[in-house]
Amino acid sequence: GYHALADEYRAVLADPGISPRFKAYALKLPTEKYFMGLLASYDPLKIFEACCAVMQRLATGLKPDFLRVYHENVVMGSYRYTAELAGKRALKNQCLVYLSQSGDLEFDALAFAQFRSSDNMTDTDAALRSLSVFGGSHYETALKEYVQRYGRESLAMDKWLTVQAVARRAETLNQVKTLLQHSAYDPKVPN
Repeated sequence: GYHALADEYRAVLADPGISPRFKAYALKLPTEKYFMGLLASYDPLKIFEACCAVMQRLATGLKPDFLRVYHENVVMGSYRYTAELAGKRALKNQCLVYLSQSGDLEFDALAFAQFRSSDNMTDTDAALRSLSVFGGSHYETALKEYVQRYGRESLAMDKWLTVQAVARRAETLNQVKTLLQHSAYDPKVPN
C-alpha cells in the first residue's frame, strides 16, 4: 500500500547512486491514461481522483524529503546545458511539483520565487505549473509576467496555454473557454 510506495520514494530520493535524471523519472506517477489502458471498464473521474489522492498523500508524507532534495538540486549561476545540470533541474522540478501538491502555501512562495529567478524555460514552466495548483495572486502575476517575457514566442505561448488548460482547478473549463479567444490560441496548432 501507501507505506511501501512512500518507503520506495524515500529510498530513491536518498540514494546517491541514482542519477538525478533517473530519480526525476522514477518519481513520476503513472498517468490516468496508463491506468485506463489497464482496465476493461473504468470511471475516468475515479481514476483521476485516485491519482490526485496518491500524489497528495506522497507530497504530504514526504514533504521534508522533497524539500531537501529540491534545495540540493538548485543549479547556481547562469543557465548552461549539460546532461548533469539538466538532470538536477528535472529532479528539482519534480520535487517542486510534489511540494505544490501538498497544498502548503510556503511552496506557493517557493514556486513564485523560482518563477521570478528562472533564466530557463525548464524552471519557468515547472514553476508556473506548480503555481497553477494554488491559483491566487502569485499565479495570476506569473501568467502576466510570462506573457510579457515570452508573448512573441509561439512555442512558449503554447506552454502558457497548456498550463492553464490542464490545471486541476474548478474554474479550468471556464478558463479554457476564455483562452479560445486569446490571440495566442491557434486552432490549427495542437495546444
